[in-house]
Amino acid sequence: MEGKIEEDVHFHKRMTGVLNLYFTLLITANSLSNLSGCFTIKKAWQFLADVLNMTPRPEITAEMLTVFFKCTGYQLQNVYGKQFSKLVITFQTDYLKLIKSIKSDKQSEAAVGRLTSILDEFLKNGKFSEWKKPN
Repeated sequence: MEGKIEEDVHFHKRMTGVLNLYFTLLITANSLSNLSGCFTIKKAWQFLADVLNMTPRPEITAEMLTVFFKCTGYQLQNVYGKQFSKLVITFQTDYLKLIKSIKSDKQSEAAVGRLTSILDEFLKNGKFSEWKKPN
């Protein structure tokens, strides 16, 4: 596809895959001694802080955060406890409104729906589901 711009659907799928890999490394690097300096759960916290300090983008922010909470939410909650829980609740009440306020296409609306679903599950159960690493 030389000279052609990648379609949004393919871009989102590729970015989701890259983020899944990155976040999985962040939560498993402690068991891999040669990666523990580069990939730590602190990097996941920093990633979330960086994203929350940016203006949300309709094309990718909801998708990116869905993958983030799905992969790292359980581990971050174990490490940071109530501090992380408070951050998630604040995220849902404030930042999610910003994401929802942006005009978007149907694909972005679906991503917002998936993000909302994960956050609603957290509020209902008080925790994120543990991320199952692919075999």
